[in-house]
Amino acid sequence: MDIQAIIRLGIEIEGLLRTMQERPTDNIKAMVAEKYMAYCNLMNQLVLPNEHADEIKDQEAETAEIEDETAAATQAIEKGQEKQEITIAHEIEEANDFIANPLSGGINDKLLKAFTLNDKFRFRRELFGGNDEDFSDTLELLSKMPSYDDACDYLYNDMMWDSSNPIVEDFMAILSQNMPS
Repeated sequence: MDIQAIIRLGIEIEGLLRTMQERPTDNIKAMVAEKYMAYCNLMNQLVLPNEHADEIKDQEAETAEIEDETAAATQAIEKGQEKQEITIAHEIEEANDFIANPLSGGINDKLLKAFTLNDKFRFRRELFGGNDEDFSDTLELLSKMPSYDDACDYLYNDMMWDSSNPIVEDFMAILSQNMPS
């Protein structure tokens, strides 16, 4: 795995975002989307276990299709032609959601995105004994639950979490803000 390629893409994305902040054009947005998709693909190859190789291949095929559509839309914009029926922003958003959470099933993406990288490391270490699979499985299960009350019932009764533990309180605060009541 070429970690340097991931780092380079991260730097390119940052530069494009700064440019977009000053001059938000469709062309720059399309370039950000393309770089971001490549970045996410490389990250998925780096961090996802081999058992998810089929999902990654499916994701890469969908990403390539979206990149082709984005490139076609960018060319149309550059040539001054009428925009096609492609809604770039919508497709980019869908691609980003899919890339960020390829195995989530899209149930409650808001919840899956609510945890920062620091939150994930902290909760994984403190609440799941450092077990990434347990943390991921629990978060995916919670994202499929219809309400915060169901999540509380599961975590307090099935997982036997102590509701007075400050780390549990922090975890539950994030859940309450990102789940239906």
